[in-house]
Amino acid sequence: MKTIGVLVRNSTAKQVGNYRSEAQYDLGPRVEQRGYAVRYYDEQGTSGADLTKRKKAMQMLDDLKAGQIQGIAAYDFKRLTRDEFGMDGATIARRIVEAHAIFQTWDREYNLRLDDDLLQFQFGCFIAGIDWRNIRNTLWSGTFKKLEQEPHYMKTPLGYRNVADDRGKSHVAKNPEHQHVIDALARAFDECDSLAQVARRLNTEGPGRPWFRGRGGTSTHWNVFGLRYILRNTIYTGTFTFGAGLKERSTVWDRFALDPATSTPKDFLQFCPELAYWSIAQVRRWRRKFDKPANARVMKNGSVHALSGVLHCVACGSRMISHGIGKYACSALGSGKGRGGLDCPAPQILTESIVLQVLRRELPNVLVDAQDLAARARTHILEHAPSAAAQRLDFLQERLMSLSDSLTDENTPASALKAVIARIAQTETEIAALRDQVADEEDARLGDEELARTCEVLLRTNTLEVIDHMRPEQQGRVYSMLFAQVRIETQGFAAGRQWRLHSYTARLLDEPRISDWAPWGRLPNPMSKDDAPKDVLVFVDRDERTLATDISERVYVDYLPSLRELAGVLTPA
Repeated sequence: MKTIGVLVRNSTAKQVGNYRSEAQYDLGPRVEQRGYAVRYYDEQGTSGADLTKRKKAMQMLDDLKAGQIQGIAAYDFKRLTRDEFGMDGATIARRIVEAHAIFQTWDREYNLRLDDDLLQFQFGCFIAGIDWRNIRNTLWSGTFKKLEQEPHYMKTPLGYRNVADDRGKSHVAKNPEHQHVIDALARAFDECDSLAQVARRLNTEGPGRPWFRGRGGTSTHWNVFGLRYILRNTIYTGTFTFGAGLKERSTVWDRFALDPATSTPKDFLQFCPELAYWSIAQVRRWRRKFDKPANARVMKNGSVHALSGVLHCVACGSRMISHGIGKYACSALGSGKGRGGLDCPAPQILTESIVLQVLRRELPNVLVDAQDLAARARTHILEHAPSAAAQRLDFLQERLMSLSDSLTDENTPASALKAVIARIAQTETEIAALRDQVADEEDARLGDEELARTCEVLLRTNTLEVIDHMRPEQQGRVYSMLFAQVRIETQGFAAGRQWRLHSYTARLLDEPRISDWAPWGRLPNPMSKDDAPKDVLVFVDRDERTLATDISERVYVDYLPSLRELAGVLTPA
């Protein structure tokens, strides 16, 4: 028995599972009554305008070519294709003819190898494309008109809803039922180090994401892609944009959204501070934090390796990688070749507890750099004075509201409308520039407040004591902020093994340092009967050295990002 592939399609996620799709599934029994077996291809929520973007339809054509099905069925031509240029219909027809297959609709069966049937098929596909273009033009002619006046969403993002006015027209407004979710998001963005961590926290502790329907079905699950969309959507800071991020624009833009002055498609921009949940400066800080490569997606296993990427093999210089619980090994271990194909004569293995104790000996000297920078930064903070851009922005926003009201005021003479429109455009341009300036100032102010907290932490007398009382994974994070390219030298065997700091790079200053003066440390003899801890290194003291680094002539502003990064580690302590 021949098998017919029955295609079930609608265009939007909102239409998935509707009565129209159920009617399409009724085509299956009708095909079976004609003496064929049925295989369904469900591509609901997929536009029919471009065949190359329809995975299910392409799979169906591949199955037809492979002989797994012997024909194609669709409820009507509109379900089969909506290509306005008719090219997809031609491609489908060619595949059917080449496979000596048939095409069926609810009404009849087509043999496309016959001229009359092929002509009717081509005409049906052509009409389906024209019909889709008319529907699209009707929809977007009104949509673009609304976009010129106010924000518009066909499906509102998290935190918003469409509210109807007295005339039945819908407008975007904040959704008070989502306020607790927005507050939880802000706390998570402040406290977490990566978007993956934010998603895990919200999925574990709540609140759950408000119900939504996407192409993958309905969901209340948080994910990184959704969180990144929220941070990049400017509506959350009070600015609605449409069109600026589009890579491709359909022909509907040329018809309804063409700028007559430049003959290019418009970019729609609306300032709506009443819709803002967060300030621009807040979102910039969050995006700076989450866009850093170090905070990108990290694979999690059963153990935490806080010094990943910090240690380098003393023999070959290759970066050391995790090697079981609490251990690190040269990447050349086993193969003899490290990253980049470097040969390693003696691949090194180090224990995290040993490394932390070795770095602890150098920590006071490294903190001298941080404390000097912090002291100078605190002095600068006290001298910082805000500009008058914020007051100017408030004034212009009030003027814009007044000018907008005058456009709709029946007492405004028609001869003055052109001048009012010109003043509105000029005011909007100045507002756009000032918003960026004020956002920069607010960003700097918040950064200064954060930096001030950092300075207090770095300049207090018990900083080392605070670090010593951290958990090992927290200590490792502090060290990873201060040290890079750490090489630890070893000598001896078994109970006589010793460790010392060979070299490192001070991360705050990006300055390599050689540690020829560093003392050797060893573990106590495990067979000794004294009460000394057997896992604490005993160092052979050498002459104390004075830090030789001179940073007095360096511009401390260059190191503000590093100090702010360190703030996120030490401030919670």
